[in-house]
Amino acid sequence: MINESLLSKQKEEKKEARLTPFGTFITLIKGYCCLTLLLVPKAYANGGYIFSPCAQIASFMITSLCSIKLAQTALDRQVFNYSEIVAEVLGKPAGYL
Repeated sequence: MINESLLSKQKEEKKEARLTPFGTFITLIKGYCCLTLLLVPKAYANGGYIFSPCAQIASFMITSLCSIKLAQTALDRQVFNYSEIVAEVLGKPAGYL
């Protein structure tokens, strides 16, 4: 009887808190901003003050384009998991990569 109550308490403690979609968005933005703040000063020192901003803008544009294309593909195919999108678009063998 005591063991059963301990097991039920342990199961309750193991429940993980789920993030809302907005919470997930904020968490991703925080991680990206922190990484950027750590790496950008060194990148500017290595790349210079003319090339580094140009490379950063190009990276922003390519990343934005890829994100938009990925979201459009997910909405068109009604598949919202990255691995399933890859398998749907590129075929089953590519889904294993």
